[in-house]
Amino acid sequence: MINSIRHVGIVCDDIEASLNFYKKFGFKVVSDNIENKKIIGELLNLKDPDLRTIKLQDKNNFILELLYFNFYDTFKGIELRNIFTPGITHIALTVSSLKDIIEVIKDDVVFLSDPKHSPDGKVKLVFCQAMDKVFLELVEEVK
Repeated sequence: MINSIRHVGIVCDDIEASLNFYKKFGFKVVSDNIENKKIIGELLNLKDPDLRTIKLQDKNNFILELLYFNFYDTFKGIELRNIFTPGITHIALTVSSLKDIIEVIKDDVVFLSDPKHSPDGKVKLVFCQAMDKVFLELVEEVK
């Protein structure tokens, strides 16, 4: 049985830009490490990988892990993911004010639509593509 979701990992093409982007949501850095090449190589079946990881935590203890591999540049420019590609498609974040967060991140993302109310009227939401081709679902609970 699962106890909880431990974290969500995001491979970044520019880890500093991604770090600055997620800080806009209130995430704080809890660790910033260069991982052990031998162990990571064995775990991921990679030869001599340089890997930097930054763990970010929100006020509810949710963890985002940003990862940067030294060989990413080999794949830059190759389109590998979209909203309907199998695998993890998006991260949903509950926000206190959709209007406020849209204003903060509007220059850093591509919105898929304008914000919409859910059919039951309980939330207002919008999807956007953010750093590293990660799709975010931003949700404001309507009171």
